[in-house]
Amino acid sequence: MPTSLLVLLIVLAIAGGLYVGYTASRHRAITPERPPKSLGTRAREAATRGAVGLWRWNRARKKKAQDEGGPRG
Repeated sequence: MPTSLLVLLIVLAIAGGLYVGYTASRHRAITPERPPKSLGTRAREAATRGAVGLWRWNRARKKKAQDEGGPRG
């Protein structure tokens, strides 16, 4: 497949995805008790979920090592 065609298809896919996301967000019913979230709020929540998930995974890994008699810490 020629490189120029591949680049064109990627650009069209990105533009199509942005358009579909934009139209879906415009037609979504926004209720007063749940206003839309800003991009910064979504990023902060995603980072928090990731950090908490990593902390829980590490804690479970350490507990498993302690139960098996492995090194502590």
